[in-house]
Amino acid sequence: MRWSHHVQNLILYLAVIVIFGPIFWLIVTSFKTEADAYAMPPKVFFSPTLVEYRGALESFWAPFFHSVFMVGISTILSLILGVPAAFALSHYQSRRNESIVFWFITTKALPPVAVMIPLFVIFRELRLLDTPWALIIVFTGMNTPIVVWMMYQFIKDLPPGIIEAAQVDGVRLWGMLWRIVIPLTRSGLAATAMLCVIFAWNEFLFSVSFTAIKWEPLSVAVAAQQTSRGQFWAQLSAFTTLAIAVPVVVGWLTQKQLVRGLTSGAVK
Repeated sequence: MRWSHHVQNLILYLAVIVIFGPIFWLIVTSFKTEADAYAMPPKVFFSPTLVEYRGALESFWAPFFHSVFMVGISTILSLILGVPAAFALSHYQSRRNESIVFWFITTKALPPVAVMIPLFVIFRELRLLDTPWALIIVFTGMNTPIVVWMMYQFIKDLPPGIIEAAQVDGVRLWGMLWRIVIPLTRSGLAATAMLCVIFAWNEFLFSVSFTAIKWEPLSVAVAAQQTSRGQFWAQLSAFTTLAIAVPVVVGWLTQKQLVRGLTSGAVK
């Protein structure tokens, strides 16, 4: 019993090192000079500096606001479309509801590259390439199945008596959704919105294909730090640390709602 406990701890520590080791190294390198970042063997002790952050911030804000705008609008649209759909599937009982919800989530298994060319042709004909609307449409279509799948589970776990009491009181469907369902599932709604933000914020394939010049998001801007003059590891590390700071901070601030939302319904 004691040996199994030690083995579990060892596996846990190894998992922490494997997952957070590269992130720790990235953050440490961001405080080095380019000379220290290229030193071999790698320097463990060095004088921290913010000089690379000053250089990274010069090209950070434009793609940052592009990402905030496109991710924010697409997340709101995904919730507006997905929450009523999940409520309808939960409210109107049918044998096919589970199959419909399962179909929504199976669309996430579709390889993104399979729809790349059709979407590129459509956006080119509509003159949406290198505009924010191309990625807003893609992110909305990408995240709406997640909203339907997650919110369906949260709404289905609500006590049926609450909905029935609202029906007896004459509350209409939109009133039930706005005044009863959304307040009672706000933890699940926060967790769902957070996942939508993370998926859209980190998306790269569609971003680099549809908006790579005027409206490049942060995920594309990170890759663009590799210049024709070579790879500047310290500056790249500083820029990448700034890029991942937003989802990390948002996740840390909403961790309570995220854990409650993701574990809701796990224990009956």
